[in-house]
Amino acid sequence: MGTTLFFFIFQIIIFTSTISHGLTQDFCVADTSLPESPSGYLCKNIENVTADDFSFSFEPTNIIDPFKFGVKFGFAPQFHGVNGQGIGLARIDIAVGGTVPLHTHPRASELVLIISGTVVMGFITSDSNMLYQTTLNANDVMIVPRGLQHFQINTGKVPVTFYAILNNQNPGFQVTSFSMFGNDLSTDMVKSATAVSTSEIKRLKKLLGGSG
Repeated sequence: MGTTLFFFIFQIIIFTSTISHGLTQDFCVADTSLPESPSGYLCKNIENVTADDFSFSFEPTNIIDPFKFGVKFGFAPQFHGVNGQGIGLARIDIAVGGTVPLHTHPRASELVLIISGTVVMGFITSDSNMLYQTTLNANDVMIVPRGLQHFQINTGKVPVTFYAILNNQNPGFQVTSFSMFGNDLSTDMVKSATAVSTSEIKRLKKLLGGSG
């Protein structure tokens, strides 16, 4: 009983200290040597914090198939200085003819800033499945409300680069097609849930690395 109570109190101390660091200190650089808690990472020892913790390099990303886009995250696990600041960033590159498929960030709103190229971008509302879609060019921005499904398609003749700024240090990134077909959910279950034909489900599972 004593051990259990001690462990419980210890967890409360860790949790509340993490929150208070975010409220009472200038910053809380992520200590990624320890597990992330629901409120973020614990703070790195101030004696070990350097200027490098507050800067981050967004080099061009590696384009991957089948969608022909690449992404580099600047969230708390990668960019330790954003821990506790309520912000995360990402760089996205899309090859000609490529797309960032329908996806969501369940814990954040997203502001997109186009650096180069032409993008058709849109999001779908959760209540009426209304599509809001527009064409964006360099220096244009678009906001995606929190957690909504959205996409970006390169409709131009040159590669696209844009940055995403999100109001969460670890907002999540869930691609709808991978969620449905890139797992071990059985073909019969997917068919029941989507009304997609068996042959198409098997094709998509093979394409996206799923099984079952």
